[in-house]
Amino acid sequence: MRWSALRLIRRVTLTSKPFMLERLNQNASAPGGGAPPDRLGLRTVTLRQFYANFNRVEPPSKEDLKRQEKLFAVKFDGEAFGDGLLRIDKDDPFGFRWEKQYGEALALTRALLAFGLDPVSVTPQSPPKPDMLVTFSDGSEQNIEVGRILDDDSARRAGSIDYMKYGFNQTFASDESLRTMLVDRHVIVSFPSPPLKASEKDACVSELAAYFKRRRFMMLDEPRDEKFDGECPTLAACSARFVIAKGRGWFFSIQQPRRRADPAIAVEHFEKMLDDKQSKTYESASMPWLCLVIDDPEQAEAEALNAIEASLSSENLGQFARIIVGYERGALTIPPLS
Repeated sequence: MRWSALRLIRRVTLTSKPFMLERLNQNASAPGGGAPPDRLGLRTVTLRQFYANFNRVEPPSKEDLKRQEKLFAVKFDGEAFGDGLLRIDKDDPFGFRWEKQYGEALALTRALLAFGLDPVSVTPQSPPKPDMLVTFSDGSEQNIEVGRILDDDSARRAGSIDYMKYGFNQTFASDESLRTMLVDRHVIVSFPSPPLKASEKDACVSELAAYFKRRRFMMLDEPRDEKFDGECPTLAACSARFVIAKGRGWFFSIQQPRRRADPAIAVEHFEKMLDDKQSKTYESASMPWLCLVIDDPEQAEAEALNAIEASLSSENLGQFARIIVGYERGALTIPPLS
C-alpha cells in the first residue's frame, strides 16, 4: 500500500477543502526566482513546515492547532514528527507519496488524536506483527494494524490530479515568465472530470501554462471564478475552471471538487477492507487493535463516518480487541472506551 501525501495531509478548514503544497514563499531566495530545488522540494521540508504553509493559506481553528502540535510531538521511529524531514517514497517519480510506514503512522496518529487518545510514540513493525506499536502517555502499549478506506476509481482520479500538479510545477520551475505572471497571486484550478489519458493530462498542463503566460492578471480585491477560453480545448472539455485571488508570494493548486458523497460506498469499502484485515494472521502478545482511516477525497468524511457507525457492531471485532474508524477531525470505536 502506498500512502498519498495529498490524501493524508490535505484539509485545512472545517469545510475540508483539499490543497497541495505548491511552494508558498518557500523558495524566494532560490536560484531562478523561486524554482523548487528538487521536484517540489518536499524532501527538504519538515512536517511542521509543511503544515505551516497550509496554515498561511487558511488559518486553522484553535482546536486544529492544538491537534497539530500534539501530532508534531509524537515520535515516529524515535524522531518527533514535527522535527523530521518528510519521508517521500524514493521510487515515486512525482514525489507525492509517503513511504508506506511513515504514511501509515501519520494516518494512525491523526485518527487517534481525533478520538481523544494521547499517543506519544509510534514504532513501525514488520509482518506478521501488526503495522504499528503505539505507546500512550500513561505508559501502556498497543499493537495496531492500519488500513485505509478508499475507492479505486477515486484513487485514479486523484492520481490524475497529482500528475498534472507535478507537470505544472516542472513547467513553473523552468519558466521565469510564467512565475512573473503569477507573482502575488493565489490560483486554484478545479477539474470536475479529471482526464485519465496521459495525452489529455499532458495537454491540460501545456494549456494551463500557455493560458497563464498570455494573460496579465490585474490585482484583484475579490477572488474571481472563471472558465478557460476556446484556446484551451482540453481544459474546456474537462469543464475546468479556475479561481484567482490576490495573495502573498504565490500559490498554485490543481484540485478536484468533492463529488456528491455516497455514504453507502464508504460502507462498502469499509467492509471490504475489514474482511481483508480479518483474513490475516497477526503475531501479538495480546489481541491487536485495527484502525481504518477514511481516505477518499470524494467522500464527505463526517457523513461516511456516520454511515459506517450505523453498520458497525461488536460482531465485526473478530480477532481485534478494538476497531477504530476515523479521519483527522473525527473517529469512532467499537467497543466504546470506558
